[in-house]
Amino acid sequence: MLGVRLDNLNELEVPLPPLPEQRAIVAKLERLFTELDRSVAELEVAREKLGVYRQSVLKEAFAGRLTEGWRERQHEPYLTPQPRNSSKFKADISSFDLTLPQQWQVEALGNLSNGVQYGTSAKSLKEGSIPVLRMGNMQNGRLDWSDLKYSVDQTEITKYKLSKGDVLFNRTNSPEWVGKTAIYNEEQPAIFAGYLIRINQDINFLDGQYLTYFLNSHTAKMHGNRVKTDGVNQSNINGKKLSSYPIPLPSLIEQHQVVQEIDSRFSVADHLEREIGVSLERARGLRQGVLKRAFAGELI
Repeated sequence: MLGVRLDNLNELEVPLPPLPEQRAIVAKLERLFTELDRSVAELEVAREKLGVYRQSVLKEAFAGRLTEGWRERQHEPYLTPQPRNSSKFKADISSFDLTLPQQWQVEALGNLSNGVQYGTSAKSLKEGSIPVLRMGNMQNGRLDWSDLKYSVDQTEITKYKLSKGDVLFNRTNSPEWVGKTAIYNEEQPAIFAGYLIRINQDINFLDGQYLTYFLNSHTAKMHGNRVKTDGVNQSNINGKKLSSYPIPLPSLIEQHQVVQEIDSRFSVADHLEREIGVSLERARGLRQGVLKRAFAGELI
């Protein structure tokens, strides 16, 4: 247990200017810290607005508005192909809030995949031959490769090894995080844990990045909130419910165009978010710098 011994505290030397100067230093610190706190609050608001902006981009994208000009420039419309098993699952559109272009349709996710797969339930290790991706490794539609666990079980590795473009869906988590989705882009070999589902989308009909963006959209989250099963501090969306998710479906070539439009806007938002992070870190350093100057007699 860390702490400070009383003997050490009693021996601590404290710079002690005259009392009027102490009061002046405190007043100056309060003014500077008030301004600094205001700046930090404004940066935090700006970061929250970026989250709202991203959701606005996704809503426009999956209503077909980001590619409206692209469709108008095509000599012939790209029609959405009919999935081979389009009658196997029925899309649950009771909470679907998007008005789609005429060329698009709504399809159940299960009809656009070759079946969903639950991840490994084997106990992960601190060290091993291959990482096991868990729900904590999925952040903002991407995979976070920190805080990894591992496997050495070759049977499990063969069965659950990920391939480039695989989409992972978080089926069990706290109510606000269940349903978050990320795409595996072959950053390094990995398998996936049991709280995740590999969707196995049919690449002839559904682009993985398009699907990932949609499942992280407000429309998909609202649908997930309606169909999830709630337990004690945990919610669950099983494979059957996931297979009935309604997916706005344009042609595959337009899906690629939608992804490009989202990527271009998100890259700007990502840059701004990094800048905000740097500014917040600088603000924390500035606070310590002000205190150092104050107690070195350099502030006033």
